[in-house]
Amino acid sequence: MPALCNQLGPSDALFVQGHGIQKQDASMPRGDWGGWEGLYGVSKQVTRRASIGAPQMSLGERSKVITRGRLGYAMLEKRVHILASGANSERDLSCSNLASHRLRLAVAARGLVELPNHHVSVGDNTVGTPDILLVGKIGAQQIESRAPLWLKAMQDVWNAGGRVILDYTDNHLGHQSRMTAFYSRAISVARQIVVPSEGMKAALPGSLQNQVTVIPDALEYEPVPPRQTSTKNGVWYGHGSNIPYLLDYFQKHAVAQYFDSLTICTDETTLAVISKSQALQRMPPVRGIVWSVENQRKALLAADFAFLPVGLHDPRKAGAGSNRLLTGLCLGLPVLTQRLNSYASFDGLFIDLDRSDWSNFIPDLSSIRKIVVRVQNERIPEYMPKALKARWLTL
Repeated sequence: MPALCNQLGPSDALFVQGHGIQKQDASMPRGDWGGWEGLYGVSKQVTRRASIGAPQMSLGERSKVITRGRLGYAMLEKRVHILASGANSERDLSCSNLASHRLRLAVAARGLVELPNHHVSVGDNTVGTPDILLVGKIGAQQIESRAPLWLKAMQDVWNAGGRVILDYTDNHLGHQSRMTAFYSRAISVARQIVVPSEGMKAALPGSLQNQVTVIPDALEYEPVPPRQTSTKNGVWYGHGSNIPYLLDYFQKHAVAQYFDSLTICTDETTLAVISKSQALQRMPPVRGIVWSVENQRKALLAADFAFLPVGLHDPRKAGAGSNRLLTGLCLGLPVLTQRLNSYASFDGLFIDLDRSDWSNFIPDLSSIRKIVVRVQNERIPEYMPKALKARWLTL
């Protein structure tokens, strides 16, 4: 915890009324209180010089009880609520089909429930007014009824002096969507905005940059060493919104001969769309697998490489994270993709479809396999849940 400055004398007793801090003794530090009022909504009724409202204390640091021998501060329980559609517990978040739930909110929730003096709840609605409100992806489903409720909950926390943290994972302010109106209002109430990539941060208005923190998606698999194979079985995996980029690539490039097969792991609705696409005529033999966390793992372990064309010029994908790239590398696969902004720090660790010669396909795979082990040792650990859980607690 940051130093709380000089000591007060016995005559400098402090009492903070309401939930927050109660003084148990007149001997306590003077000075900067690290954001108690802004983060927890404690009363301003204090005596003498104690200042409340500085921003530097993290979620983790604010959980600690400071003691001086038998004396110190008694911190009452802090209420944290995670606004998440279709989820009512940390387990629901962990098992959700939404990547932002599993790889972001669930990671934050696991960290928060481990903190002392914190009560963490999850759900589509708040009960009362929490001290901290973490707002997840709202989604388009039932947004007409959900958006007013979420915005009211955010405003209530703001009005009470609490803290609103917005997890902003899609660039809805950069293009018009059903969620644009919600996010336009939500960012005006949020005291902190969390994004998955530097590209997403850059896509937000300059006036918000000081409020933005980058925390990438967590990986959900343990690393698997690369396999040396002589076959050419590709795998594509991801949300159905990314499928148009795959189909478009095959429509524009005659590359089916470089594949023995292509497995596509996504939702049932998207698989049905693919089965009727004209692009199938230009694709290698395709096998569809309905997405689940375990099915995705099996599909990647059975493949020789990941094939992930992306929407480089699609504003909806501006700021997309690096999770799909890292998932392939984590499970030991060379990854063929295109250079999204969020992939810039991984240059040389994947095969760039826009710069590679397909005639060197097999040599390229072999060279990348040699790099995958180094990636797993040096880069993958920072994207594992344990490391990212700690980053959520620094907010």
